[in-house]
Amino acid sequence: MVPFRIAVGAGAAALLLLFPAAASTQAATSTTVTSLGAGESWDISSDSSGTARIDALADPVHSDGSALLAVDGSGPRAQLVHVFAPAGVLLRTVAHDALGYMVRVDSSGTSPASAPFGVNLQLELYTSAGGFLTTLSYQPQLNGTPREDTWQTYTNTPQSLWRTSRAVGGFTAGSDHTLDDYLQALGSDTLVGRTFLNIGTFADTSQTLRANVDDVTIDGTTYNFAVTGRASAEITAPSSVQAGTGGPVALSFTSPQDGIRVIHATARVTFSGISQLTPSDLTVSAGGKTYPVRRAADGTLYTELPLPGGTLNPGETATVPFRLTLAPGLPAGELHVTGRLINDGNPTTVAAATSLRVKPKQAPAPAPARRPSAHNLRPPLAGRPRRPALAATGATATIPAALGAVMLTALGGTLLAMRRRTARGGGR
Repeated sequence: MVPFRIAVGAGAAALLLLFPAAASTQAATSTTVTSLGAGESWDISSDSSGTARIDALADPVHSDGSALLAVDGSGPRAQLVHVFAPAGVLLRTVAHDALGYMVRVDSSGTSPASAPFGVNLQLELYTSAGGFLTTLSYQPQLNGTPREDTWQTYTNTPQSLWRTSRAVGGFTAGSDHTLDDYLQALGSDTLVGRTFLNIGTFADTSQTLRANVDDVTIDGTTYNFAVTGRASAEITAPSSVQAGTGGPVALSFTSPQDGIRVIHATARVTFSGISQLTPSDLTVSAGGKTYPVRRAADGTLYTELPLPGGTLNPGETATVPFRLTLAPGLPAGELHVTGRLINDGNPTTVAAATSLRVKPKQAPAPAPARRPSAHNLRPPLAGRPRRPALAATGATATIPAALGAVMLTALGGTLLAMRRRTARGGGR
């Protein structure tokens, strides 16, 4: 094993590393990076003068944060570094294993001229004897079409171009070649001492660039930059709903102060549990709008609802209220409802679930029995002759009791008047 020194930065203390003549390929692992510094898997480079830190912006894979690199025109570069200590790794191992990273350039903090350069993944090369050779930089602008405000994955391929910082192996400084080209020129025992995530060093130092980076895969390890706070979800709904009716449901997502920031955030609500459930069995409405219910590949039904403002920020709770209406013919059973936070179209692990007991629609009550006519309320007494039927005159056969009383009073008054008149006539 040959000891040699790698300069960490101008004026910085030298870092002593021991590199063997060969190194074996590591087993694939995943490492979550929640802090930067000495003793951590990643540190801020001593050459970094811009912003380099763990950031709340959620990546599309783990949705738990990312790393932020930014230069605002006051400094030449922002840079994170990972040291392959104490052994280092062979360039041929790095070049032929999975190698890549994800980048999102923020247009609001980026000069148009600097946006295509994005974030460089860099490999610092040494000879097996410890002599510094050059730094190779992956060039996003030469390996695809960089776009702002969207996550892009850059993966090394046999055709990917890397720029050399120095003239080496017959290549001029600033020229672009594949890793296999460098291996052929420098030898299979060439070593990678450190790797960097780098932005800046523009000819015009007033240019700005702001970018997030995550899921860096190199030498069999994927580094996932993440915040420590974890978002949570809650769902409230009625315990039971009758078919043919509906009820209010509220889905809430909370990100703590040290949690994630999700842009283009939505809520996906899935429904399952009842046999032969179809999209027409459910109606989801919110804010005066009806949202379509669709069938997913796994057979579950789902709909997607917007979050207020479209963004979930650290220290905030976003609530999505909606009304769920069931079709009249829905059978009895348990309807499972799950709400999940969606990060720019990518499902997260932030979810909550509940169940509603579906009660079948009740049959209509029977109509009340028809009340018989007033003159048929009492059957005739046994042995008592029926009154002869009245002749058909077109008049009503039944006289109301009040009217009968009036007629009897009038008849009595008439008879009394006749008696008095007769009595007076007898006295003449």
